[in-house]
Amino acid sequence: MGYKVLAGGIQDPGSVVEPNAIIKLIAKTNVGSVYKGGESISLCDTSGNYSINVAYGLHDVMIDYGEGYNFVGQIQVVDDTPTPIALSVLLGYEQVPTNAMVLAAQQAASDAAASAASAASGGDASVIAQNTADIATNAAAIAANTTDIATNATAIAANTTDIATNATAIAANTTDIATNATAIATLQSSSGSGSAQGAVLIVPSNYTPVGDEPDTVVTDANLPTTITNNTRYVLTSPFGDNCEVVAELYINGLWSAPGWLFDAT
Repeated sequence: MGYKVLAGGIQDPGSVVEPNAIIKLIAKTNVGSVYKGGESISLCDTSGNYSINVAYGLHDVMIDYGEGYNFVGQIQVVDDTPTPIALSVLLGYEQVPTNAMVLAAQQAASDAAASAASAASGGDASVIAQNTADIATNAAAIAANTTDIATNATAIAANTTDIATNATAIAANTTDIATNATAIATLQSSSGSGSAQGAVLIVPSNYTPVGDEPDTVVTDANLPTTITNNTRYVLTSPFGDNCEVVAELYINGLWSAPGWLFDAT
């Protein structure tokens, strides 16, 4: 298996030599008895000079200036490689770039960027189209939700109105019931002691008197404060025509159903 000699010196960017720099070569191919991953470590002298035997093949070059290894590039050593040869030559850095070379490199980089942007524009357009479709879908959903909210608000307002109307009707009915109850109590009460000889007849709104017994028709507006013996009073039922009414008499401080007899004592 063949070898070539690397010989040269190492300097920093200010042209100051790098004494005792360490050069590590890592094999990247299998050539002869040298296998991929094998390493060679060489120490520069105090003047930054090195001389290294390098086997044929492709190698990574690492240099430690005292603060850890830095990867500086790859070298390819073949049968036609001159020997001795400087590391910088194999790395391709022996030529100082001219202004024309720099401009050419910059133009190449610009062209590459433009080509990449042109290639990506199709993908960007697809993404933009998808995002636009998603936005339209979300806008439609928001509009539908807004309509639902408005519909529900209208229904709630209608229900609120119905509740208020029903509450007013209930309050009116409650007032009527209280008024009628007061009227009945007034008619059934007596201002003196003794047996009650009068009666209160609660009839439907279409009541027609029967027989010769006269009736005294009363309303909420002309309720008597006392009742007269042997007089029947007629009051239209405050509970509606289809409601069965059970009357009680208030006599001597007691309420009782009709049919019971109370004497003055």
